[in-house]
Amino acid sequence: MWQLFYAKAPLSLPTDGTNRVAWSGYQNGSAEIMSFRVAISSLDNTVGSFTSEYGFSGVYWSSYTAGALKEQGAGTALIIPANRYFMIGTTGITYRAVKTMSSNRSAQIGGLNYFTAINTIYYGANSTGPTSGIPTALGGTASGFTTLTGFTSPISIKFIATGTPTLAPLSTPETPTVSAITSSSASFSLQNYDQGALSYTASLYASNGISLIETRTLTTNQISNGYSWTGLAANTTYKLGLVAVGDPSSSTNSTSSPLLTFTTSKLATSVGITFSNAQATFRTNIVITATITGSSSGKITFSSNGKRIPKCISKSVTSTTVTCSWAAATRGFSFVSAVFTPSSSSEMASSTSSSILIRNRSSLR
Repeated sequence: MWQLFYAKAPLSLPTDGTNRVAWSGYQNGSAEIMSFRVAISSLDNTVGSFTSEYGFSGVYWSSYTAGALKEQGAGTALIIPANRYFMIGTTGITYRAVKTMSSNRSAQIGGLNYFTAINTIYYGANSTGPTSGIPTALGGTASGFTTLTGFTSPISIKFIATGTPTLAPLSTPETPTVSAITSSSASFSLQNYDQGALSYTASLYASNGISLIETRTLTTNQISNGYSWTGLAANTTYKLGLVAVGDPSSSTNSTSSPLLTFTTSKLATSVGITFSNAQATFRTNIVITATITGSSSGKITFSSNGKRIPKCISKSVTSTTVTCSWAAATRGFSFVSAVFTPSSSSEMASSTSSSILIRNRSSLR
């Protein structure tokens, strides 16, 4: 019988005397000769190309206990390349077991997925079935194998690989692409990211590119889907760099991407004006009130038909409002405007205008 595996990194099976392969059955058994075999696919990421089979010498056991592992060392040193499917096979076993595999199982070293046990087993259905050879379903010539997926398996196999994954150091991540900037955040992403990165370290610097403000650890999904860095000051220049974080057991971190410079937008403000009366009287004082939204500090200048109103120039805002006493010098409709200039450089200026009818006085002087 065979169990299918997948190598996510180079695997080594040395002849170092260590018990690296084993099997267990579901019931007690008498004398048995057990041999192990390994078959490796000839093409990357391809099932069905198992053209090579490596056999280990058979070992005689006088008896075995249900559920107990019968272990054996490798008789032939093997190297299994990364991205290859491979199979561990056994001969000499005809008992049916009830070992359940609910899903594929991965082995990890230092956080890196080292290899995966695929939830598929190929076995000879009875003692007259094949005890060697690669199943025809996997590109071999041996027939009579039955495929089991996800339920009862005839044997539980143990496989212990060794060695260190030989992954290349991570490349420098590309410069972040900023897709949106607001007064309080910046959204950025990478169009291409290193598949070998466990995560990314994003570093935010002041405009000089030296003073570090904050670092954040981001997942690959956050980088690829676009990450929004909130809590930024308005109208402020920052620099941003990214480092791809590698598995310490197999690769190093990348160098930082070139620092990206961006400036957040200013805070929006608005101004509105009202009059103490719906209509004004020629050469008679009326009060204009300007109300500021989004700021509480700055100055307002009032104008009528494009001309600044005396004593209403650069008036300071008090609790978001400013008043202006104005006596119109013309009759008919007048357009009154108010221009707000904030005290803070992080705020935007704003303006508004409104019309009012100037009537004749009810009596002549």
